[in-house]
Amino acid sequence: MAEPAPTSLRQANRAPERIPGSPDIDIVTRDDILMDLADRSPGATWRPASCSWLTWSREHRMPKNKPNKGLLKRIRLTKSGKVKFTRAFGRHKRSHKSGTLLRSYRRPAFAHSADRRRVSALLHTRISSTDKASSEKTSTD
Repeated sequence: MAEPAPTSLRQANRAPERIPGSPDIDIVTRDDILMDLADRSPGATWRPASCSWLTWSREHRMPKNKPNKGLLKRIRLTKSGKVKFTRAFGRHKRSHKSGTLLRSYRRPAFAHSADRRRVSALLHTRISSTDKASSEKTSTD
């Protein structure tokens, strides 16, 4: 009897060799899976094996501006546009520090203009300069 003609590309490329005494099961290889995928999705785009998924997705992906979440937890933006943060060294190991120093740690601190520029870059938002706003207030008075 002649063997039936292969119905798919997968059957045409399958090696007919079997180990003597082994059970009669199909051994699925990587090439078989790739051939199946090629048979099932004719409209799918083909990528060469040398092109990794990461490189391919980087080329075809829209850039995302993600704000720095660690910085967001440590600062507050005031309504006037200032960057407000808590001073360091005021949380624990306070017994040897003077009361004046501890009270100064309680007062809010505001970022300078150079720091505001770095903060705005990390958050991907525009932070207005308070120096310009304060100079405009004095010029109108």
